[in-house]
Amino acid sequence: TRTNDPANLPNGVKYDHAAVTGGISARYALTDSFAVFGTIARNENMPIFDDLRASGGGFTNQAEYAYTRELGFSFDRNDAFTPGDSFLLKGTAYDYDMYDVTTFFRSTDRVELYGGELELSYAHPEFYIDVAAGVSRGTINNTSDPFSWANADSVQFTLGRRFFDDQLDLNFEVTHARANDRTLGGFTAPAPSDSHTTVDLSATYKPNSGPLRDLEFYATIENVTDKQYVP
Repeated sequence: TRTNDPANLPNGVKYDHAAVTGGISARYALTDSFAVFGTIARNENMPIFDDLRASGGGFTNQAEYAYTRELGFSFDRNDAFTPGDSFLLKGTAYDYDMYDVTTFFRSTDRVELYGGELELSYAHPEFYIDVAAGVSRGTINNTSDPFSWANADSVQFTLGRRFFDDQLDLNFEVTHARANDRTLGGFTAPAPSDSHTTVDLSATYKPNSGPLRDLEFYATIENVTDKQYVP
């Protein structure tokens, strides 16, 4: 049986729900380097077991569903600036319509989330650079009220180098997020957050020969500057 009771499910109650999902993606190459792509999809998010058994009541047995639309472009080229290098640029715009959204025991009839992402990657024989930036906005219930869990605008920069025939990869990553006051605040939503910048250091070692071949060793130091922040 399927229950629509918003309270938590007591012992002995069976939760049964079938989800319908699917999508269509298409990509068209205009040249050897430049292409456009798009996606239309329907997805459904089932409640996790912890939510079904939550003791606080609310809408914890409610499934969420969404319609997704994405449109973007990509540009990639080898030997772009010097022999042996590669360059990739990718941009994506998206619009999500989400329904029956549950956040901290609060039900939202509709969330419209929209924004864009830009990715840039450059690999040189001596080093590599990755840059990713994202902008996100959201509103609820067909009003101008903000969706409190939309990500802050952010940009991420990674600089790295590989050694010993690409077996050792060392890189540092800097992430900056803008201040975000697009939130309703209160008990059921995060408070506004200040801008912040964090630095991470990472090392990956993957031997290509010997008894440890194909094993991967990874070490990282996150938030090197010990920055106190709220994402």
